[in-house]
Amino acid sequence: MKPISRTVAAGLAAAVTLVPTATEAAGAVPHKPAGKPSPVVKSQVRQLVKDIAGKDRALARVASSKAVSRLGDDNEAVLVAAIAGDRAELADLRAEATAADSTQDARAVRVEVRTYRVELYTQAAGVVRAAEALAVEAADDVEALTFVDLALGAALSVDSNGSGSKAVLKQARAHLESARAELETVDEPEVPVTP
Repeated sequence: MKPISRTVAAGLAAAVTLVPTATEAAGAVPHKPAGKPSPVVKSQVRQLVKDIAGKDRALARVASSKAVSRLGDDNEAVLVAAIAGDRAELADLRAEATAADSTQDARAVRVEVRTYRVELYTQAAGVVRAAEALAVEAADDVEALTFVDLALGAALSVDSNGSGSKAVLKQARAHLESARAELETVDEPEVPVTP
């Protein structure tokens, strides 16, 4: 009897090892039901929605901050409109995040969310405030006013998700420095040269 039981056991073992291979070859690999994200994706989406809400709150704080509200009416309106545009884009990203059903979708949205830098608006408001103060001082100097206008234009073109916004702010600050230098050269009296 022993040879028969060994033969049966060997046959059953061979059948058991072949069964998973046959189902995989037929394409019947077990997977999760379509349309239901995994728990990992759900947690990623939850965290992503929290991050988006945080950026949105920060943008709302900047829009209502004293740094922005103390600007001239036209300049304030331009900055507030840019902030409102970024908040609308964040709302679209939130909709994309909640619709994400894979890790790749969540990562793609996270990459976009990370490009938003709210502090750029605060920095732009500082440059605009300095340019407005310098414009009052440079009322008579046309060349200094040109530099001030360039600085204002650059600072008001900043958005929080632009890749070149830091460079634009740097350029705006350089224009302000040029305007200050121009005003200093005008203010300095010429020293007569004695022979």
